Amino acid sequence: MKVEINEIDARNEVTKLLNDFDVDYCSDDISQLREKYPGYVAMYTKFIFNPEIAIRGINPSWFIGKEPLSTQDKEEEVLRVNSLRGLHDLNAYIDYPEAKYHGGVKRTFKNIFDIAELKYTDDEIGMWIKENVVGWNNCFIQTGSEGIDNLYKDAAAIDRLNYNSSCIDLIKKSVSVAKKLERLMQPKIIIYAGLDSAQENRWTKQKYKTLESIKSSPKLTSWGGKAIGVKHFSYNDKPSVREFQIIEAMQEK
Repeated sequence: MKVEINEIDARNEVTKLLNDFDVDYCSDDISQLREKYPGYVAMYTKFIFNPEIAIRGINPSWFIGKEPLSTQDKEEEVLRVNSLRGLHDLNAYIDYPEAKYHGGVKRTFKNIFDIAELKYTDDEIGMWIKENVVGWNNCFIQTGSEGIDNLYKDAAAIDRLNYNSSCIDLIKKSVSVAKKLERLMQPKIIIYAGLDSAQENRWTKQKYKTLESIKSSPKLTSWGGKAIGVKHFSYNDKPSVREFQIIEAMQEK
């Protein structure tokens, strides 16, 4: 069923969802989890209502493009992560290009414009992405090289020690908010980056066991958009496969 919502109400609801998550993440109940996972990022981009494209991943890695080991790198990583709290006007894919995932996003759209014989400069490609692409993950908590599976294990272990479910509940809340962001912003195309992202959302693991099966089964959204699953942007795909998937979705929207 299509959900009717206007831009002002959508922005207000997104603001409330992100603020509520921030309060929960900063609460005393999550202090032990924060010791190991001290950062989170919800929106990678500014809020855009009914954008051309939304990119969905699993959870954040490093925004400086590598594990921060030196004091300088740690300070820069914290600065970048904190800059993406709540609603903001940044675009992590463009403003923080060192991350392999971000570079893959920009390179993919450059290839799309090249295929379409649009002679965009590097700056023009960046500006197009900033004005037309939104992005966020299924889980907002940053794990770096630890990965999402270890996050769940650590959260469950802390909850067992404390005889509660606060940490797992926070992860579940993140997943719930991520799904609500789709409905509120209503992108024309949702791109799920990688098998895990796709299976966590619109393609069940039982029926769609491989990324190839997902690639051949695009979905329609309740607001009239289209959802596709592509190879993760951190990794190269066969020549132009990912690009033509996106081009086809854009032509059919």
